[in-house]
Amino acid sequence: MHTTLLMSVVLLCAPTALAQATAAPPVAVPDANGVPAAKAIAIPPDAEGATKALVDSPRHGEWVDIALPTAADGSKATIRTWVSYPERSDQAPVVLVVHEIFGMTDWVRAVADQLAAEGFIAVAPDLL
Repeated sequence: MHTTLLMSVVLLCAPTALAQATAAPPVAVPDANGVPAAKAIAIPPDAEGATKALVDSPRHGEWVDIALPTAADGSKATIRTWVSYPERSDQAPVVLVVHEIFGMTDWVRAVADQLAAEGFIAVAPDLL
């Protein structure tokens, strides 16, 4: 009898627990000081959408050559670097974007552009 009653209670409570577990997360509200909750972070486009995102971007991005210190033999070298600038008139923090083993791709440049959209100057050197 106890087993049957226990199983009945479990079966009755299971749909409610499942509904609570799969319900949408609560909406964040401002705290007592009126500070809004953290905004959602935008995700850069995937590799297939990176080129279109760069073409459609309102932000300025450009290739620059950064001079390296002169080597012992007197030779000079540069690192070709993609720089994405945010749309702001005041000073901005700088973020260094390091590409993966595949080298500089449009996706890496799109990541830099997304960081610029968030207010950073994104510097992505081509290390290959």
